Amino acid sequence: MSESTPVNRNVLSRTFAPFLSSIPPTTKVLIIPIASIACGKTTLGRYIKLLFSTGHIQSDDTRRSFKYAVMDSLEHNQIVYADKNNHLGMHRREISKIFKEKFVDGIVVAVDWGITREMLDEVLPIAMKRVEDRGENHQTLTPGSCDYASIIKMFVTQREPLDLESEPDSLIDYVIDLKILNTPRENLAMVANKLGWPQPSEDELTATEDLVKQIKETPNPIGNVRANGFRERGRGKEYRGRSEGYRSRGDGWRGGRNEGREDQGY
Repeated sequence: MSESTPVNRNVLSRTFAPFLSSIPPTTKVLIIPIASIACGKTTLGRYIKLLFSTGHIQSDDTRRSFKYAVMDSLEHNQIVYADKNNHLGMHRREISKIFKEKFVDGIVVAVDWGITREMLDEVLPIAMKRVEDRGENHQTLTPGSCDYASIIKMFVTQREPLDLESEPDSLIDYVIDLKILNTPRENLAMVANKLGWPQPSEDELTATEDLVKQIKETPNPIGNVRANGFRERGRGKEYRGRSEGYRSRGDGWRGGRNEGREDQGY
């Protein structure tokens, strides 16, 4: 499976280390996943919230405009994980643009699973099994309540690859490459390394995994999912985390240059 989507390699040579430990505490950081259904984006968001006390806004949870919920979270969090698929360039542009307008010195970090339409045959069975395994513990997309295979296919085939030199992605500052086949721990380790967070201990990881498993979603009626995969707003859950500091260094960055409808998270 390809590690990352095609981007212009001429802009990827910069290495920054350390990262979070070197920026002022007033500098805001927006983390946006570029993903597809059941790739692990929400699990990652939960892990980093619980382990590193970031903000985590999930599109499936908010009844108001997602981007404004993210901006509100940034008022009291230095770092916010904006949890939705962002599979279209216009989605990435919209959230990045409003962020940069409000926080001029802010930093946008994309977490890219690198899923392309050519990978559909490989991604589809993995995503379908994950949807089936989570059962009814999801706000909108549950087995037996919709044609979830078709919705997964739609997100994969409509995905627009990340291109840091294109207008939609030009506001993204850094990219971290992840893989759908990685375990949640592996993806967390990669993100922590690049951002300069300390690697959690085995006890911390086990405790976090237990907390994540206990999260129960409040369903939104699946009848609200329309044929094109878009839906009305859902309801969500709360969970509590603890604080960890920043340290170390993150290198191996892919660096870049420094509107439309919203998709749903699934």
